[in-house]
Amino acid sequence: DRTNTRATVRGETRRQKRRRNTITVILVCALVAGIIGGLVFAMTRSGGGPTVPELVGLSYEEAEKELEKAGLSIEPDPDQDTGGMEAGELGKKTVDDQDPKEGTEVEKDTFVTVTLKGVSSNEEEPVAGEDEDEPVVSEPVTPELVPLLDGAPLYPFTKDASIACGHWPAGSQDYPYFGAARDNNARIHAGIDVYPQAGEGAPTKAMKDGTVLKVALFYTRYTGEATYGVLVDHVDFVANYAELKPPSIKAGDTVKQGDLLGYISGTEQIHFEMYTPGTTDWISGWYGEKPANLLDATEMMLRVYGL
Repeated sequence: DRTNTRATVRGETRRQKRRRNTITVILVCALVAGIIGGLVFAMTRSGGGPTVPELVGLSYEEAEKELEKAGLSIEPDPDQDTGGMEAGELGKKTVDDQDPKEGTEVEKDTFVTVTLKGVSSNEEEPVAGEDEDEPVVSEPVTPELVPLLDGAPLYPFTKDASIACGHWPAGSQDYPYFGAARDNNARIHAGIDVYPQAGEGAPTKAMKDGTVLKVALFYTRYTGEATYGVLVDHVDFVANYAELKPPSIKAGDTVKQGDLLGYISGTEQIHFEMYTPGTTDWISGWYGEKPANLLDATEMMLRVYGL
């Protein structure tokens, strides 16, 4: 009997030892799993994605570069009317607000929406009331820009169309398009030339409200005729209305959209240059690289004339 009792005790001892070992293994596994889970959670919390940088005060172009560094993208506020802007014009606009805000942690490739200073909001179409007899009243809308000359242009001013129209011989140094060769290819045309139907003496008008910055001699023709430029600050761009007869308007004058600026000279055209906001003088000539503040007005002029 004592022999059986000892055997029973030894067996029970071994079973208790195995149970303790099993419990120990389970506890160790649970501890390891907890540590791993905690590390994963901490890594996820601390490195979930890029942080949105501060964009307010930067230009749209600068903000876009900052976001690219962070692996993010930019988009203008859809409630603002930026659809008709040229890339260069949009790039100079200043960021006034942003969403998400600075310091927000987001996923990679997230779009940051920016609100821009000096850009008007999209206007919604008027909606009729439930009463079918109630008329929809539309307020008069002043166009953003008006043509600077009366009537459609006499000749095209885009590159392909002006070359193809046949008015100028092949290889001409007088093509009207932006970027055309001048002075035996030594100089580049810094504006676009728009020819009025009425020719010499046709009135030139302000495309929108603005302030006259400069009135000065611009170009002297081979005939000896002196032509003048009128530089106007239109807030979102600066325009040089050039090759006019001596104008009566002067620097410091305020002009309204459609106001008379001057009359076309014997060149029978208006030479139009467009610059970035803040420009205070026209360039003396385009040689080599395009000046940073000089803009191509072709697309804007096509829209103005509905071409």
